[in-house]
Amino acid sequence: MMRNRTGILALAVFLGLLALAHVVRRAPSATERAGGAADPLAPALAARVFPGTVTTQRAASSGWTFALDSAGRCLGAVASSHPHQDAILGHAGPVPLLIGADFQGIIQKIVLLENNETPSFVRRIERTGFLENWTGLAVTQAAALQVDAVSMATQTSSAIARTVRGRLAQLTATPIAAAPPSPDRFWRLSFDAWDAAIILLIGMAGLLTWRPGFLKQARHLRLARLVLLAASVGVLGFGAARMISLELFENWAVAGRIHGPAGGVLLVLAAMTASLLGGRNVYCHTLCPFGAAQELVGMLAPRRRRLPPSFTRRLRHLRTLLLVVVMASILIGRGLAPHLQEPFSAFRMAAAGWPALILAGLALAVSLLGIHRPWCAYFCSTGALLDALRPPPQRDPSVFHTVEKSPKSFP
Repeated sequence: MMRNRTGILALAVFLGLLALAHVVRRAPSATERAGGAADPLAPALAARVFPGTVTTQRAASSGWTFALDSAGRCLGAVASSHPHQDAILGHAGPVPLLIGADFQGIIQKIVLLENNETPSFVRRIERTGFLENWTGLAVTQAAALQVDAVSMATQTSSAIARTVRGRLAQLTATPIAAAPPSPDRFWRLSFDAWDAAIILLIGMAGLLTWRPGFLKQARHLRLARLVLLAASVGVLGFGAARMISLELFENWAVAGRIHGPAGGVLLVLAAMTASLLGGRNVYCHTLCPFGAAQELVGMLAPRRRRLPPSFTRRLRHLRTLLLVVVMASILIGRGLAPHLQEPFSAFRMAAAGWPALILAGLALAVSLLGIHRPWCAYFCSTGALLDALRPPPQRDPSVFHTVEKSPKSFP
């Protein structure tokens, strides 16, 4: 452990940057203007629900804000979920929204405010008409309505539904079955069958990496590795869509807490522990579903191709450069954001953005030409981060020309 001072320093720098990103980006500017308990909402916000709003007036002790036009006529009432329901987290943090109702207490419109959710997930939710589920219902009915989540945007849509129910329950004093979790909890995790499957995959990866007993035989090792690659694609990729990425770290940093499925947290802990203590990038070589997909596709290539060594050495530095640029982007919240340069969301094609789909398609096409795991080798900033946590290679002082001792190769 003491030998890996470089990895410990790299982890400390990375965590420090995430903490700084939280300080810089923890409060979206639009939701900061959404109003508190004592002040009416800004007219510009109310106008997003009731166009024509010129001024607003706080309703007495009800949590609603009246939207008034230029003649002083009341167009309806608007309520914001911020900050009352900010303890409810989606994929990347709170999902603030506005709720509009008429004079009879009938829901007219629900509008999402600016948030840190993946834009393609938000667009999918809006296209499916998810926000119209509450339209036309009385406030008391809407507060008790259970709505199914949107497929391939489950976490975000579930957070929206809970936010709507929670805020309406506060406005109408109607109790809800599950109160929102306490905002001061750092860990906010869920656990289901997919997370149990992930634990099994992590155990399999450990066996393949350290090769006990029967796995020392090459035939058994190849078969077990093929099974694990296919399971990684099926479970971590298409099934659970849970994998390590810089977007995941960005989401945790902005929200200020580790939240979401427990399987994602277990993957991160296992990957970082293996790199820091074991000196092996177990996740990238055995568990990453996109790396596994490239390797499986590469098996279909008629022959393996190798790039010129001089070109390969230069190209490998691109991963580190991307890592630096993306971390800077996470700090400022714009630029080369993770979801624009990571192809991992392509496993959810219906919700993935076009950059992820293009990158995934290109990487798989190059793999089919015989280049081994091209994305992992030359472009993956997440892989560069996990490699940075590994201890530096030992050098043999007995050799006149210094030669690096390569760690035990991965299967």
